[in-house]
Amino acid sequence: MAYIKRHLEDEVLKASKHYPVVMVCGQRQVGKTTMLFNIKKSNMNYITLDDLSVRKLAKKDPELLLENYKTPLIIDEFQRCPSILITIKKVVDEYRLKRGKTSILYWLTGSEKFKMMKKVSESLAGRVAVLDMSSLTSKEIEKKKNYLFVPDIKVLKKDY
Repeated sequence: MAYIKRHLEDEVLKASKHYPVVMVCGQRQVGKTTMLFNIKKSNMNYITLDDLSVRKLAKKDPELLLENYKTPLIIDEFQRCPSILITIKKVVDEYRLKRGKTSILYWLTGSEKFKMMKKVSESLAGRVAVLDMSSLTSKEIEKKKNYLFVPDIKVLKKDY
């Protein structure tokens, strides 16, 4: 099956220009990781915290983990080790101090939005763009543009 372009792609890329961390959250199996793989640059690394050895290292020594997997980095299923956010905050702040402007450092995916949000908002305030991804829409399947429906009030009031 061919990849279907997602409307959220443009939002991820736009947010990546302004925030060092972009978090894409949504239910399991909606295509978060697939979408990110389709829009990532070739120099972007990838880890998943579904991998037990990676998750153990993230819990035991998150600094070593982030040092081993250089930025820019996709961290998939980060909710499996939310304590990694403190280390991400430290890396982002150090990067900002050294370079001033921050380019994208991390893309995070997670599927437990409400559990994650409190930790994310406390740890990465001002450093993260949070985007919500839903399942495929009919417009995405039909390859149509996404736009807001704004009805003309005159047409709505017209008596037929």
